[in-house]
Amino acid sequence: MTPIARPTAPVPAVAHLKIWPTANARIEALLKRMSVADKISQLIQVNIASIELLDLRSYKHGSILNGRDAD
Repeated sequence: MTPIARPTAPVPAVAHLKIWPTANARIEALLKRMSVADKISQLIQVNIASIELLDLRSYKHGSILNGRDAD
């Protein structure tokens, strides 16, 4: 069994502290451009077996589950 590597230095709570303000501003700008319907659609994960190509064009799903008989 391979041992699990342990960090040698403390890991900060937020990675890349120097870019965080820039990233946060980009996230805020993106959210302002999104409609409520867009935001809700991003929360939905659909099963690949239950959607059609036209659904992908109509709805902005957050992710698509590609699993065998996934429910």
